[in-house]
Amino acid sequence: MSNRKKILSGITIDFAGSIIVTVVGFLVVPFYFNYISNEEFGLWLAIAGITAMITMVDLGTDQYLTTITASDEKFYAPNYGDYLTSLLLIKTIVSFLFGFIGVIMYIFLTKLLDVELMYLEGAKISFLIGIVILVLSGYFSTITTILYARHHYSLINSFIAISALSSSLGTVGLLHFGFGIVSFPLALLTTTILQHVILFAFMLKNYPHIRLKIKNFHFVDKKEIIGYTTTFQILRWVHTLRTQYITIAINNLIGPLYVAQYNLTNKIPQMSPSYAVKIVNPFFPTIADLFHKGELKKIQEIFIRISKVLFRVGLFFSISVYYLNESFVTLWLGKDKFAGNSVMIWLTIYMFHHIALGVFGVVIFASRKFEKWTMWSIFDIIIAVTLSYLLFNFFGLVGVVAGIVIGSFFSQGYLFYIVLKQLNIGKVDFLRKIFVYTLVPNIAPLIIVWVIFPLYKIDSWTLFILSGAVLIFSSLISWDGIRLMLKKSLI
Repeated sequence: MSNRKKILSGITIDFAGSIIVTVVGFLVVPFYFNYISNEEFGLWLAIAGITAMITMVDLGTDQYLTTITASDEKFYAPNYGDYLTSLLLIKTIVSFLFGFIGVIMYIFLTKLLDVELMYLEGAKISFLIGIVILVLSGYFSTITTILYARHHYSLINSFIAISALSSSLGTVGLLHFGFGIVSFPLALLTTTILQHVILFAFMLKNYPHIRLKIKNFHFVDKKEIIGYTTTFQILRWVHTLRTQYITIAINNLIGPLYVAQYNLTNKIPQMSPSYAVKIVNPFFPTIADLFHKGELKKIQEIFIRISKVLFRVGLFFSISVYYLNESFVTLWLGKDKFAGNSVMIWLTIYMFHHIALGVFGVVIFASRKFEKWTMWSIFDIIIAVTLSYLLFNFFGLVGVVAGIVIGSFFSQGYLFYIVLKQLNIGKVDFLRKIFVYTLVPNIAPLIIVWVIFPLYKIDSWTLFILSGAVLIFSSLISWDGIRLMLKKSLI
């Protein structure tokens, strides 16, 4: 099977699996509240947010490993074991470091989170299991990285979907047997171990030449690897702080009840970029290999095609999610779980520019040329934290969310600039190619949500599904239908 077919197959399975996982994920949430309260669920989300802030055990080693493994020349070279051992050595050192940080945070957990005494024991156990998962995942991700870089997209995506489903259903089962919030990390730990044991056996069977270099080990490309991983660590911290800090800030400034409300409202806005990235991720090994070969023209073609799709999808998702999310949350869990339209405006803005620029970060990681992106990212998190606290005093929950979103504009703007410069693409020329393809298909959905949707209330799942289908259909006929008719008229 060609790499193109593998990519398409992988994307298809990824989307299908993600839809099933998402549907099941939404369906099981109401069952959570049969066993735990809103406060307990909000506490678990806050704990997950804190543990996610120390997920730096890979330091970008997997991204660097992808750039090496994607090239046949380097993958089958005698010194591939040196690369693999070098990267695992870095993971081991950092795992010990962050394991130590995790223990310190465990000791002072009550200083980091406002936890009621009745929930304290479960919170501490959940946090410890979360740390174990993060450390193990750092090593396990090496297996999936190698297989992904060798274009086993379908296999990896299938296992990810199965593992996610097992974790969701397992959580409900453990909740039923009285494990409380410990059910969440315990189910995840079990499925993570089983998944990677099977994948490890598959990797060794198909690539028996993969071996760690213990004897006569040589730390290859030390300066480049350390530079890459250090830069990635900073960028990862910034991203994690930006996405997880808001949960902790809301918990401490307003309370865990609002954490649950915010996270439930943010389910679809947060999920949408992850779906869009599924279009991009399979191209990372290909782009990395093209950089290695110096084929800039091919990279430009792939980059522009993906960007056109992402800008179009990003605008469509923004329109649809903004107008449908309140109905979705209300039908799903009740109107009291929706954080409000003012919060949705900022979540929609954040969602759009992260979908639209989804391929930009892939180009940077593949080229290994970060330039001053790190500095701009640090600057943007400082602005985000400062603004969120300042705006909270005036606007409450809306202010916290707005501060994070406004702060993210700086690094994203710089990312836009350096990627176009590296690929030798003019900004005006790029925007000109993107503009019509993005705007025209979304004119009809805009008219529908402004003119038609206000005329009726979406108070059933049937109406919700029909409304979504109308938006999708209107977007398709706005552009693809016209193109198809013109094409037929020319035949």
